[in-house]
Parts: sequence; C-alpha cells; structure tokens
Amino acid sequence: MNRDTKKLEYIRKVWEESDGPGKGERMRFNDGIVDHEGRYWAGTMNDPKVESDFQAEGVVFRLDPDLNLHRMMEKVTIPNGIFGLLSAAVVRFFKCRRKASWLVKFYCLQE
Repeated sequence: MNRDTKKLEYIRKVWEESDGPGKGERMRFNDGIVDHEGRYWAGTMNDPKVESDFQAEGVVFRLDPDLNLHRMMEKVTIPNGIFGLLSAAVVRFFKCRRKASWLVKFYCLQE
C-alpha cells in the first residue's frame, strides 16, 4: 500500500485464468514466513466465508526477492504452521483440517 495515496497495488497476482473461474474470490492466504534467503513462503486456502466446504485447491507459493513467483505445492486444503530455520535450508509445512495436523514434506530451499 502506498502510504501517501492509500492506494493498494499488487506485488504479484497469484491466480491465472488457467486456475478456473472465481478462484481469486473464494481463496485467501492463511500463513506465511520469510526464509533465511529473503524469500516469502505463503499458503492459500478456501475462504470459509465464501466456500464452507474446504477443497484441496490451495497452493503454497514462494515469492523470491526478485519478485518471481513459484508454486511450490498444490492441492492443499489448509496450509498452516509454515516455518523455517534461519540457519538451515529447510522449510517445514503442516497441513491442517478438522483440528488435526500432519507433517507433509520438507522442502530444500536450494534449487
């Protein structure tokens, strides 16, 4: 947001036409972190105010310092508990639904 004009501007739009109609309206961001290399990791999920039945259409995104956007994991329901270790190249990701959580995967940040 530009603090002087109060105008909101996108850094990067995450949904594309290929994602299907209405996806941007029924999805919201849930959790995110900045890793030790300055990349922002964030997960999306169905907005319960719009879609009460959670579908596995969420995505975990990574936004790099150069503003390139990557889809790191798709078909998630509720991305929660995304955290990283500042001194290691690892991000842990938990997927939660109905008050249960699972460790899904470790992602190496070095490509």
